[in-house]
Parts: sequence; C-alpha cells; structure tokens
Amino acid sequence: VANYGSTTSDHYPVFSRYRFNNTTAPAVTTCTAEVKLCAVENGSYSIPAFVATDDCGDAVVYSYNITGATERNGTSNNASGSFNIGTSLIVWTAVDGWGNIATCSTTVIINANPTVTIPDVYALTTGTLVNTVYLGYTPASSVTLTANATGGSPAYSYSWSSGAASSTATVSPTAATTYTVTVTDANGCQASADKFIDVIDVRSGKKLDKVTVCHGPSGSISISHGDVANHLAHGDKLGSCVTTAPTVARNGEVINSKLAVQVLPNPSSAEFTLLIRSELTGKLNLRILDIQGRVLEQQSNISPTQKLVIGQGFRPGIYFAEISQGGERQLIKLVKL
Repeated sequence: VANYGSTTSDHYPVFSRYRFNNTTAPAVTTCTAEVKLCAVENGSYSIPAFVATDDCGDAVVYSYNITGATERNGTSNNASGSFNIGTSLIVWTAVDGWGNIATCSTTVIINANPTVTIPDVYALTTGTLVNTVYLGYTPASSVTLTANATGGSPAYSYSWSSGAASSTATVSPTAATTYTVTVTDANGCQASADKFIDVIDVRSGKKLDKVTVCHGPSGSISISHGDVANHLAHGDKLGSCVTTAPTVARNGEVINSKLAVQVLPNPSSAEFTLLIRSELTGKLNLRILDIQGRVLEQQSNISPTQKLVIGQGFRPGIYFAEISQGGERQLIKLVKL
C-alpha cells in the first residue's frame, strides 16, 4: 500500500495506535570503584561524581545511599561531604524518563592518621636543662630526638627537618632551633611534631677554652673541660648560675612574645650592639651583670626603638645583658673576646 492516508477498504475503517517503549537503561560513564583518603580535621571529603547518560539524550535523575561507617543518602550524583573513619559503601542510582535504572557502587575508605610525639630529652643525665645543648662542652653539645609514632597503619617512615630519615635524629645546633619530624604510615597518611632545642654557650676564659659551671652557693666558676664531669657528678650545673628566661630563637634573634632582642656581633672583641623590638610602648630598663650575677651597669627610660651600644670597656669574659619592659624580660649572654 503506497499511501496509508488514502487507503480504501470495503470494510469498516480500521484505526491502529502504536506505543513504543524504551527499555534501555542509562549507560554509566563515570563510576569510581574505590576511594582511599586520609582523615582530615573537619571530616569532609571530596568524592568523584557518578555520571550516566540516556540513549535518547533524556534527563537522568540521580540518587545515592551510603551505608557502613557512614550512613546518609542524597538526590544527586555528588556524595561529597561528611564521612566517618572506616569503610563506607555508596550505591548510586540513575533513572531515565522511562523508569529504566542503572546502578553502580563506590567504596570509600577513610584511613585514620598516625600520631607522633617527641619526648623531652637531656644532653646529659645530670647538670643540664631539658631540651638544651651546650656550646663549648662536647659531651653536652648534642641531643638525640626520638619520634614515637602510634596509630594509623604501620609501618612508618620518618622525615626530619635535619635530614634524618629514621625514628631518631641526633642534632647539634649552634643556635636555638625547632626540629620537625613528619611520619608517614603505610596508607600514606601523615602526622608531624615539633621540638624546640635551646642552646646555651658555656665557653669561658680568655681563649674560650674553659667551661662555665654553676658551683652551687659559690656561684659560677670557669673550669677546664677535664674537670666538668666531676663537678656535674657532685651536683653542679652546666652554665652560669644566672637564671635566664625561656626563649625561642628565630633568625638569630631571641624572641619572647612581645619583646625581641638581637645582639650584633656576639662574641665580640670590641662592642655589642643591641637591637630591640617591642610590641609594648613603655620604656625599657637595661642591666649588665657579670658571671657572678653582680650588676656592673644599668640604664633606664630606654626607648623601645633605640639602638644600644655596650661593652666598649669590658674585659674579656662572660657577661649578661638583662632587658626588661613591664612584665617582659630577656637575659642575653655576651661573650667578650
């Protein structure tokens, strides 16, 4: 029949209606089988989106359901967001306009991070301060830092800012330094810890070939290297008896929150220049003490921006410059050659 529109028949008219059904499910084009991530503080993670396309180009409606360590659902193809540590399963669903369904699943594994600490350490068993090395006395000029790693997934690898690549690092700073260790576990998850190591210069004598120790009530004394061990065994302490405030070093400066002092040069055979920076507005006071703690010189009403030059008439030896401003105080060791 050439033309259905004009066909004639000796029967009653015949009418036909055809209904065509689409039974083809959407085609999955993007579905990541597994995602492994390390835990983050906010617990929120980015998950690759699920993508499916319809054979006729119709719109696709998405949804997902998460079970396992995390339980939640949504009506999109993006399940990024909160996940708990452990294994979760995302089941994706894509539905076309004919009700045809395509599904896929993604396993999300959130691995716990390791933890790491660096315990306090002493250069010697007696006569030294915690986390401190001593310039001028070799047995106390270094400390061995140890990284204690737990959690995560052993085994661990270590990376120290000093260059060491094991769980321990022996360091011998000549200026106060903060050392950092980064621990990486078998899953690639990381943790870091810091340890600040202070430095005390105990060199003394005209040639700086002797060692300063605090000899109890007798005060600070200068002795030969060979005598130090005996003095420490009897209760003496390395360094001067003058108490110094806790410090943090950065770029050659001694920092104490609101008050910073830089000494140039130190040691010096001529004079010392004190560069002072302060967040406070009040006047500063300066005292110069000898190794016995006796006050040799003092100044007051010093401007916080003033440059001070001291020590022109000092004899060779060890001195201390005490700078105070309100409740802030710094005690800087000076070595006159």
